[in-house]
Amino acid sequence: MTRQDLVPSSCINHPERPSTVRCRRCNVPICNKCKVATAHGVYCTNACSEQMAAYLKKAASLDQPMRKAKGGFMRLLTRLVVLIVVAGAGWYLVKSGMVRAVWGWLMSILRTVRGG
Repeated sequence: MTRQDLVPSSCINHPERPSTVRCRRCNVPICNKCKVATAHGVYCTNACSEQMAAYLKKAASLDQPMRKAKGGFMRLLTRLVVLIVVAGAGWYLVKSGMVRAVWGWLMSILRTVRGG
C-alpha cells in the first residue's frame, strides 16, 4: 500500500465527492455512485471491467499448460530421486559385501514361502 492509497482523495468524475475505492485496473479514485462492482473487483467503468475480465480469462488459459507441465516435472523428479536412492542402496550393498548376506536371506524367505 502506498502513501497515495492512504491519503483521501476525490472522485475522478465528481471532484466534490470523496473517493471510497480505487479502480482495480487503472487505480483511479472513484465514489460509490461511479463504481462498477463485479464478481472480480470494483472498476471505474464497464470498459475497465471488461478489459480486466478478458485479461483474467487469458491469464487462466495460459496457466493451465503450466500446471500440467509442473505436474509432469514433479513426477519425473520423484522417479529420479527413487532411482538415485535404489542405485545408492545397491552400490552400498555391493561395496560393503552384504550382497551375499542379503541374497541368502531373500532365498531363505523364498524357500520358506514355497515350503521347501
